[in-house]
Amino acid sequence: MELIKLLGVLIVIIGFALKKDSILIILSAAIVTAFVGGLGIDGLLETLGNSFVSNRSMAIFILIMLVTGTLERNGLKEAAANLIGR
Repeated sequence: MELIKLLGVLIVIIGFALKKDSILIILSAAIVTAFVGGLGIDGLLETLGNSFVSNRSMAIFILIMLVTGTLERNGLKEAAANLIGR
C-alpha cells in the first residue's frame, strides 16, 4: 500500500510522455503526492513555503536567468547597440 505514494512519479512520467505543460504536471503531481501521503493542503503549503525560504538565493538566481533570457530574446543586445551607437 506504500506504493500509492509514488502516484506523483507516475503523473510526471505520463505528463511528460504526452508533452503537456511541465509546470502544470509538476504542480499536479505535488498536490496528488501530498494528499496521498497525508499532508493535506496545510502541510503542502507549509512545505512549499519552507523550501522557498530556505532556497531563496537559488530562486533569485533562476529568476534573474529567466528575465535575462527573455530580454535577450526580445532584442536587448540590439537595443544596447543602438543606445551605445548614439
